[in-house]
Amino acid sequence: MKKTLPNVYVLTIICLVTALLLAVVNSFTLPVIKAAEERAVQAALREVHPEGGNFTKLDLANIDLSGVSTEIAEVYEASEGGYVIKVVSSGYSTGLQIIVGIDKNGKVAGAECLASSETLGYEKTYGESLLGADKDTISGIATVSGATKTTTGYKKAVSDALTVAAALSGN
Repeated sequence: MKKTLPNVYVLTIICLVTALLLAVVNSFTLPVIKAAEERAVQAALREVHPEGGNFTKLDLANIDLSGVSTEIAEVYEASEGGYVIKVVSSGYSTGLQIIVGIDKNGKVAGAECLASSETLGYEKTYGESLLGADKDTISGIATVSGATKTTTGYKKAVSDALTVAAALSGN
């Protein structure tokens, strides 16, 4: 008993010193990590809305989402006009995450799939067929045979993003 008590003290001191060192390292690296994450987000936003300039994240609590049936995860406003909207939809399976750039004229500037559980892979390139589409023309874009559920879910997500953008711009 007398020998185990000093061992407990030594292990406790080692744990406290290690925790303190980790906290100090974290305080130095956290701002660097946050800045790198913000640069990555801005780069992804510029990928789908190249003409957007800088982007500001909007608070979803202030946005009327009554006209959409998919989950709107994030909304960014572009300094040069338009929006970038991250939508979570479902195609053949759930979790189809799509980021949609909408220019100041209400047309799709870009659409990319960020994550999915789809099996055929059409969601990786289907966004290219939606470039230039707007609320009136998106329904006329063909779905891919053999991937009807995936491409229908993709189109629904982009359509909902267009609805949100129109509501935000007052149209």
